[in-house]
Amino acid sequence: MAYLFVYSPIFTKRRFDYCIIDEATQITLPTCIGPLRFADRFLLVGDHNQLQPLVRRTEAIKKGMEKSLFKMFTEIHPNAVANLRYQYRMNEEIMNLSNSIIYDSNMLSGSAITAQTLLCIPRWNEDFLSQFHDPDYYCCHESCWLKDVIDPKRPLIMIDTDNLLTKEYVSKGKYQNDMEIILVEHSVKALLAGGVSAKEIGIITPFRSQLKHIAHKFKGYSELEVSTIDRFQGREKQVIVLSLVRSNSELKVNVIIYIILVLFSEMTWPISLNL
Repeated sequence: MAYLFVYSPIFTKRRFDYCIIDEATQITLPTCIGPLRFADRFLLVGDHNQLQPLVRRTEAIKKGMEKSLFKMFTEIHPNAVANLRYQYRMNEEIMNLSNSIIYDSNMLSGSAITAQTLLCIPRWNEDFLSQFHDPDYYCCHESCWLKDVIDPKRPLIMIDTDNLLTKEYVSKGKYQNDMEIILVEHSVKALLAGGVSAKEIGIITPFRSQLKHIAHKFKGYSELEVSTIDRFQGREKQVIVLSLVRSNSELKVNVIIYIILVLFSEMTWPISLNL
């Protein structure tokens, strides 16, 4: 049943045995309740640990409209909740990040093959990164940070930019980080040069100003997707590049970004850059 069309005349003349609502955790409570009136039983499908309903008005948020019916029922009727523990989509190291942040190590890999699957870079054994090197810059002779970043043996990588001078800046309430834009551009173009298909790469950032400037860097790559976190939910890519943007001497970051940074530093291969 399409919950946005429950006021169609057809629903006043029919009653259903079941009403199944997918992505129920992203639907506001009034919108979710509507379709339930036309069925004897209902099944809500979703994950209340992921994106919640999008509510813009402050008054509505204060009155609890950000809490979905799904979330409310998990608190009131925990015995009615069936948890699906097995995932078949991601490498085990990536899964462990979600386990540490959200799922209290309850998530399990349903496929041993998927759990150990690594990114394939067709030209990995070729000298495809030389095009990114500056012959007059000493760092390019000592080591190649790009090779460390896109190493297919490392499912999770955090690029530590603390040693770089460029930080975030705010213009009209919009956050942007130019150094991260450069790092994202070089990392993704290195992957493309190595033979990774553009349609298998996704770039995500929580800030729309950052998204706009990153997208401009890849305007010639129609198959490469650059989007916000909410728009990307549920999608699958071989490579996800996440630009968190926030970086300042006052250590002010969004709570979720702070949690991700802490866990990445504990679980991944941190790479410190001195460019």
